[in-house]
Amino acid sequence: MTPKAPSVTLATPRSTAQLTAMLVGALETETRLVHALLDVVRSQRRAVAGDDVDGLETANGAAHRILTTLNEARIHRSALNERLGESGELRLSAIAEWFGGMTPPALEAAVTQLAQAARVLDAELSINQIVFRAVAASADRQVRVLLGADAPAPAGYGADASSRFGRGVLLDWRG
Repeated sequence: MTPKAPSVTLATPRSTAQLTAMLVGALETETRLVHALLDVVRSQRRAVAGDDVDGLETANGAAHRILTTLNEARIHRSALNERLGESGELRLSAIAEWFGGMTPPALEAAVTQLAQAARVLDAELSINQIVFRAVAASADRQVRVLLGADAPAPAGYGADASSRFGRGVLLDWRG
C-alpha cells in the first residue's frame, strides 16, 4: 500500500470581509516598504553630501532589496485584486470605486496611507535626482579644472565636423 500524498488546499477568503482584511494587510505591508525605501533614499542623499562612498553603496544595495520585496508585495496585492474580480493592476483610487462608496474604514485608511507615502517618496526621489545631477556636474567641473580644460565639453559634434573630416569619420588620423 502506497502512502497517500497530503492534500493541499489553497487559502481562499470565504467572504468579502476576509478578502478586505487580506487587502488591508497587503497595503500596510507596501506602506511599510515604501517608508523603508524613504529612509534609504534619504540615507543616499546623506552619503552623497558626506562623500561617503561606502554608505552610498550600502544604501544602494538596501534600495535594491527593498524594491525587490516591494515588487513581491505588489504581486501579492495583484492576486488579491484578481480575487475581487478586477485586473491585477487595480489602481489605489479604483479600490474605493469597487466598494461603491462603502469602503471599509480600515481599507480606506490603508489606501490613504500608501498613497501619501508614495507621494512623499516621489518628492524625495525628485530631490535626490536634483542633488545627484548637481554633484555630477560639480565633479565634472573639478575634473576639467584638474585637466586644464576651460570650457565644458560640447554636447555633440560641431556643425562643421563632417565637412572637416569627411562623412562618418570619428577620428582625424591625418595628424
